[in-house]
Amino acid sequence: MYDLLKTAPQKTTDPLWALDIPKDLKGLCKKGQYHVIVAHYGDIIKKTPGSIGGLFGVGLGFALQKNTTGLYYFDDAIRMANKKKPALARDAIFARANAYATFAKKPNDALLGYNKCIGFDKSFAEAYNNRGNLFFEKGDLNTACIDYDKALRRRPGYGDALYNKGNVMLSRKKYGKAINYYTKALEADSGLIDAHSNMAQALAMLNMTDEAIAACDKVLGVDEYHKYANYNAGALVMRKKNDPALAHTYFIMSLADDDTCADTHYNIGIVLAKLKRYDGAVNSFGWAAKHGKNELEFKEALKLAPTAEMHCVKAKHLIDYEKDYGGAVWACDNAIKINPKYAPAYYRRAQAYEMMGDVPNAMSNYDDAIKFGPTVPDVYNDRAGMLAGASNHRAAIDDYTKAIYINGNDYIYYFNRAFCYYELGDYDKSIKDYTECLLLKPDYVGALINKANVYSTMGDAHNASVLYKKALEIDPGNKTALKNIKIKDHKKMIRDTICS
Repeated sequence: MYDLLKTAPQKTTDPLWALDIPKDLKGLCKKGQYHVIVAHYGDIIKKTPGSIGGLFGVGLGFALQKNTTGLYYFDDAIRMANKKKPALARDAIFARANAYATFAKKPNDALLGYNKCIGFDKSFAEAYNNRGNLFFEKGDLNTACIDYDKALRRRPGYGDALYNKGNVMLSRKKYGKAINYYTKALEADSGLIDAHSNMAQALAMLNMTDEAIAACDKVLGVDEYHKYANYNAGALVMRKKNDPALAHTYFIMSLADDDTCADTHYNIGIVLAKLKRYDGAVNSFGWAAKHGKNELEFKEALKLAPTAEMHCVKAKHLIDYEKDYGGAVWACDNAIKINPKYAPAYYRRAQAYEMMGDVPNAMSNYDDAIKFGPTVPDVYNDRAGMLAGASNHRAAIDDYTKAIYINGNDYIYYFNRAFCYYELGDYDKSIKDYTECLLLKPDYVGALINKANVYSTMGDAHNASVLYKKALEIDPGNKTALKNIKIKDHKKMIRDTICS
């Protein structure tokens, strides 16, 4: 909705601007070579100190990188223009307002900027259009529409304003009018590919499926990874054409543009379930849960993929995100009914019981998880945690050792076993495990502190002090390290006083 490139004024002969726009500005942006733009305008500032255009250009280069340093250069350009030639301040104020509206996330400052631009120049269509965008984002469709109309009165056939009017109509569910505005926007500016994508939504709502898919394909002809065009095409093909294989292709392409979209992962899960590729479906539903899908939406998923794996995915979601441990137990019960030897279900049920404080059931389920899946190190680690919590450190050490035997590259297993050795008074083995832990994760403050504590207990003040100081280098505010360093310094002061 905002285009920072359109903030750059055309080449001007005004010496105060001294603005020579690189011939391949759009090409540089397409390649992501924004630093070249910064360097180009930086040279202008060196050659012409106080160049308003140079300051503006450097600001633009930083803004295109979504770097707030650009705001300071826009400020300098505005101050310089206000001193020498106020009329030149308009474009810098407009550019700064666009930066506030986009990556700086300061809509109120952006609104003030657009108002100033309009105060400078009542015919400034772009300022009305972008001010309308602010109101649209706030949900004030009426005020947004008024500003878009003002932009179009000042600049008839203004593609961006026509596109934005189409978005208003789409939000108001006036699909026919939305299509009309998107069509006019594309006639004015064929580069507005988002107009095709949004038009597809309007066409779909009017049950014009083939036309909607065609609109998406027009976008994909320009940008094959376009997130919304691929998503919309996938949804249409899946729901209207009942072609899950083709829908899967579209959704995967959408995911290439944004792999954190819960809806896309969820829909991939649905199409894979329809294709009876249940393992992939379960994986996709798991990602959907991670990125925000809730329990209710798993009911549909379970209908499509009624597998033990799917019930287990739901259980994990209930434990990690909903904190519904009773519901997680129920989901695991369903998984075990389908597959009585499915180890992950026992593991998730053990975790749920542990969170509920039901130690006997938790231990029993950890035992079953190991019985049916003896090669999963995290199960041994979690069972060991419960054993250590019950002060059964020797049994915990046995489980941690098994976890390390399966996977010797996870620092946390060594860390946990080291603590158990410390509790049993076996300080040498504790030191050895903390050393192994730190080889795998050198910046782990918890291991540095605990290893220092072991040395301190052994009476090795020097090695303890070295480790506390190292922990403070990583975490300067660590209270345990600070407290122990102060105590040791105080003891040293007393010893030095006695010796003297």
